[in-house]
Amino acid sequence: MQKILLDTDIGGDIDDAVCLAYLLREPQCALLGVTTVCGESEKRAAGALARWPHRSFERGDAPGLLRGLFVMNGCFGEAPLPELWYNWNAWADPLAARLVFAAQVPLYRVVPLKVTEQLTLSAREAQALLPPDSPLMRAVYDFGGAWLESAEKLTLYDPLAAAAVFHPELLRFARGFVRVETARRDRMAETAFTPDAGGNVEIARSVDKKNFYALLSSTLNK
Repeated sequence: MQKILLDTDIGGDIDDAVCLAYLLREPQCALLGVTTVCGESEKRAAGALARWPHRSFERGDAPGLLRGLFVMNGCFGEAPLPELWYNWNAWADPLAARLVFAAQVPLYRVVPLKVTEQLTLSAREAQALLPPDSPLMRAVYDFGGAWLESAEKLTLYDPLAAAAVFHPELLRFARGFVRVETARRDRMAETAFTPDAGGNVEIARSVDKKNFYALLSSTLNK
């Protein structure tokens, strides 16, 4: 059983709610808590708490307790980003992203945009894969259905990062270091990956889409 603390910007894109639902259903997961970030984080937390069972817990020395980090962040292509905010999770707080990517933990794996964007479904495909047939999935659509209807698509960013904790065989990783640009305004929050066998980070390079979809469907459609 893996003890998990989820840090999320839940409240916008529906994929965050799908991620939380997956962790609540994953039999190997002991979800200890959820922290919310970005914008009005208190309102994000309140929205989630209104729909899912929860309990309060005392904050401890979280960094010292970490045994692993699984992060959805980074865009490691050769072409420049179409917009600076394209890699949102770094752009929202570049200094924090730099600190996180430099963290030294026993197991550190990152799922970047280039991999997660392979998991983009139309709204109709998403509803076929993850139908609102259970109370949990109805809560997910209640929470993020308006976003899905507006965007007309779902990219499974955070659910893939969560699944990587329990099913690393779904991805192929490369080890190295990540640098986050924090000085140049015209390149703020750009991320660069340098392969190195002694690096602190493992970056996902590919994903087994078929088996990931099957895992998510079987876990959430119970």
